[in-house]
Amino acid sequence: MSELAIGLCCTSDAQLELTGGLFQALGTYVATPNGSLEWEQGILCLSLLLRCLYITSHRIKIISQLYYSLAGWLHRAALHILWSLLQVTAEQQPKGLGVSIRQEHSYSKFEELNASELHQVLRISATNEVQINLLKELSELEHLQLDFWMEPVHKSLPVDVRVPFRSLQPVKSFLAYNEIHYEVMIEDLQDLLDMEQREMLRSRALQPRSTDDYDYSNYHTLDEINSFIDMLVKENPSLVRKIEIGYSYEKRSLNVLQFSTGPNRPGIWIDTGIHSREWITQASGTWFAKKIATDYGRDDALTAILDKYDIFLEIVTNPDGYDYTHKTNRMWRKTRKPDPDSDCVGVDPNRNWGTGFGGAGSSSNPCSETYRGPYVNSESEVKAIVDFVKSHGNLKAFLSIHSYSQMLLFPYGDTSVPCPDHEELNELARKAITDLKSLYGTTYTYGSTYDTIYQASGTTSDWTYDQGIKYSYTFELRDDGHYGFILPADQIVPTAEETWLALITIMEHTKNNPY
Repeated sequence: MSELAIGLCCTSDAQLELTGGLFQALGTYVATPNGSLEWEQGILCLSLLLRCLYITSHRIKIISQLYYSLAGWLHRAALHILWSLLQVTAEQQPKGLGVSIRQEHSYSKFEELNASELHQVLRISATNEVQINLLKELSELEHLQLDFWMEPVHKSLPVDVRVPFRSLQPVKSFLAYNEIHYEVMIEDLQDLLDMEQREMLRSRALQPRSTDDYDYSNYHTLDEINSFIDMLVKENPSLVRKIEIGYSYEKRSLNVLQFSTGPNRPGIWIDTGIHSREWITQASGTWFAKKIATDYGRDDALTAILDKYDIFLEIVTNPDGYDYTHKTNRMWRKTRKPDPDSDCVGVDPNRNWGTGFGGAGSSSNPCSETYRGPYVNSESEVKAIVDFVKSHGNLKAFLSIHSYSQMLLFPYGDTSVPCPDHEELNELARKAITDLKSLYGTTYTYGSTYDTIYQASGTTSDWTYDQGIKYSYTFELRDDGHYGFILPADQIVPTAEETWLALITIMEHTKNNPY
């Protein structure tokens, strides 16, 4: 049971890395007086045999499928032994200060990982389609409990994945064996979450009595954002009112701010936070709201827009998910509606819209992060917006704000066929990101969703465009792969400020080009 035996099958450094880590730990365990049971040795022998077969096979085709299918019981048994060794290491990790990265990850059937265990985020760079397909196979191995922040879709785009401690060795070995380059993007995710929580606790020491006192440079809970909304409406009764367009699955109000200077105006829609873990978007949304209320009558460009158009702003589009990210799982993306046919929870609200529903770029698996839902508009959070858009009937721009990757996207996402207004939307996007860059030098890419990032069906902007809202865009805010979804709070205001320049550019163009 030594690495000499492993060497009989493994001939390269990458192959030794693939096998060495697990078996060195297992061998140590079996050699101890309390670990010399025959079944443990049997597991070790069988694991060694499978790994040698795996290594000597042609890449990871038939044998790798055998290996990973057996992982359901064999690998868990072996990892159970390894995990008993690693528990000491995990217990030495610093405890989280509140919200942890407990691994529900949509797969509620999985046990939750210890809040103190190490999670890393890897940035993987594939160089060809073979490697992309290998990464897609890796993403389907549910027992590894991987959370892909950026999916493997094209060799030109990085792949970011959160890996729990127990899966680090298998994943890194898989990448090494297949010669797929990776870097550690975040060494210890819990460290960033602890820092985020400390900043939030510090901010809560001073409760704001007005929107002037509100801490725009920090992240806030759902209750705090709702309190901000109420204060803003109270302070600006002639300009701002709160509209309740519906209720979430958990019966939370879906609140929209309407900024209006007169009746019967065409409208511009902005939403943030449809994916709940993208905290920079909800934080930017509160900043936008204060900016609109403050600058009307002072800023010529905004005043001219509001003199002709209403602006509708939904700051927390997915309140159930957002509340859950604060109280239970910081990495939660979807809604919180249970699936009746599985143990998994939630739907991707950006795959639940009517255009291209059920097509490529969405999933039929309720446990997937891109699960489209059982039918179009199954999520009350989506249905409320659909009903509002149809009842209003005169929205001229629709701007949905996400993070991360620094992109400005427009229809279509479900097809490579350019939309009828492709040239105008493309040129406007170019101008918007140029104005955005002028403030802090932040660089964005732009184009149709399909051509710029990946094929995605059932998305917001595709549906709104097909409803006749020509200026339909999706923003992906900071950053481009250093912090991902855990953008430090000191970047909130700079992100909001630069994004506002792009929003003003699009809204001005909408005003100046009526249709």
